Amino acid sequence: MRMLRRANKELRTLIFVAWLLGYVAFLLSIRRMWTGKHIRSPLVRSLFMSMVTENDTGTADQEVGMCCPDLLGESVRPLFVQSHLDSDTKAFLKRSQEKSSWLFTQLYHSLVSTVLGPMVSRTSINGFLGRGSMFVFSADQFQRLLRIVPDWTAERLLDLGAGDGGVTEVMGVHFQQVYATEVSPPMKWHLQRRNFT
Repeated sequence: MRMLRRANKELRTLIFVAWLLGYVAFLLSIRRMWTGKHIRSPLVRSLFMSMVTENDTGTADQEVGMCCPDLLGESVRPLFVQSHLDSDTKAFLKRSQEKSSWLFTQLYHSLVSTVLGPMVSRTSINGFLGRGSMFVFSADQFQRLLRIVPDWTAERLLDLGAGDGGVTEVMGVHFQQVYATEVSPPMKWHLQRRNFT
């Protein structure tokens, strides 16, 4: 009986060591996928990139893509407005980077997205979770884009597919009446909370 127990224990140890070696061999065989570009899950990719860039200085040193207007057609060139990395944009990027490092929040969002994904649109899931807020331009960038002064106003604004109203709010300060449309019920709630018609 004692010999049987000892043989059983040795067999379990042998199976565990074989499994461990097999697992390590598997990880080594797919190590080329550890670059991050092959990771499909946004959560896992975010966690991986967070680990890889843990010692980076952050968004303040990020370069902004510059466009060469000389490559644009003659009819488009005078309409082009080069954007820049202003304080509002930096603040948005900093908040986004901070939120992406909230491990338990990201796990919760991933779980809810997985459960609701087959039944609800991604926009509605984002609205339910209070995420997915768009940043298209800052107030200063909007004014530069339209070539308007800060106190310029017009009568009405209609934002089609307004999402949670973040972009609508940036534009809305220049209009007397603001209307927004949205299909997603959770995003409609966000728009109502911001008192958009």
